[in-house]
Amino acid sequence: MFEGFYRFETFILCPFDLELIEPSLLDFEEKKLLNGYHKLVCKSLKHFFLPLSKNG
Repeated sequence: MFEGFYRFETFILCPFDLELIEPSLLDFEEKKLLNGYHKLVCKSLKHFFLPLSKNG
């Protein structure tokens, strides 16, 4: 009866500024979702970033 549902897929990747997020207002699932999204962003965009030198 409920077959063939569509789902959303992320097509724009941009990390959230964590300084603007109050972690005490997030529950465990929200933190897990945010961390998972940031892992996806890093994995998907890492080839666009320059490696950091050991001196800064």
